[in-house]
Amino acid sequence: MGAYRWIWRAIAGLWIVLGAAAGAVVLPLAVWIALGLPAVVLWLASSVRKLVTDDGKPSPTRSAALVLVVYLGVIATLAAAVFIDLGALVVLAFLAAGFPAAIGWYARRLGWDRPRSGPSPTSASTAELCRQWIESYGELSRATSSAARLRVVMARQRCLDELERRDPQGLQAWLSSAASAGGDPRRFLSDAGG
Repeated sequence: MGAYRWIWRAIAGLWIVLGAAAGAVVLPLAVWIALGLPAVVLWLASSVRKLVTDDGKPSPTRSAALVLVVYLGVIATLAAAVFIDLGALVVLAFLAAGFPAAIGWYARRLGWDRPRSGPSPTSASTAELCRQWIESYGELSRATSSAARLRVVMARQRCLDELERRDPQGLQAWLSSAASAGGDPRRFLSDAGG
């Protein structure tokens, strides 16, 4: 998720920078001030809350940065609305829906982060892991939803990770032998019984 988080931040940052630059041109100073006053109050309130809850260890810099980002995001959206009307709200909705924490929430709600049922890779024998690997290839082709395919892919990744942990040279030999996604790695691995 690290790459996604970086990409999301880059897109949101671009939205804010370009929107704030456009806002400097198209929005009157009164709008900047009218939005700036609640931003200052929000920053002060968050700083006071941190003083009360963090035993006198406030983080005004982080609070100020967050309030500034929100403030500039609102300015950017208002400035974009001058040019693309309600399209600005659509962009803002996509940015909010794609927020990395929101994506994590979606994954938890849809069960994408739940481990696959059955034996965990660490408790299975090497032969069992190989069998799970082979069977999961068929499961992948039968999966009908993105969530189901993701669960199978994650289970396959756990199998490979555990096989690599147990026998890195054997797994590398199998991968180097033009291994296929549905192939059987047993003959390359020690303790696989193949």
